[in-house]
Amino acid sequence: TLNKILKTRNQQLCSTLEWLASLGGNNEALVNTCDASTNINTIMDYLQETHCKDRKPTNVLQLRSCTFDEDKEDFCGFYKRFRLKICENLKKRGHLVRASSDEEMDYYLEEDEI
Repeated sequence: TLNKILKTRNQQLCSTLEWLASLGGNNEALVNTCDASTNINTIMDYLQETHCKDRKPTNVLQLRSCTFDEDKEDFCGFYKRFRLKICENLKKRGHLVRASSDEEMDYYLEEDEI
């Protein structure tokens, strides 16, 4: 029935809001934002502004700028350039990998990524 579906949805939304509020620890502003918000976009905007303002978009292996232009090169040339970009970014044995903010989780690569 519709009432059962709405009740389940509201319980799930409540759980999600509680989880989001817990991300801020004792951050009263985040808890208040979660309590007062009527949509998830407001909460996500708040989190973005307060927790992610210094982060830049990820450019995995710097491949975002590697595009194919059929007027300037053939597919084989693009493939070679694309493959070179990937190989340039792979790490070698002994590279320190920062797993998290906890230094105990960091490790050194035991072999090349190639």
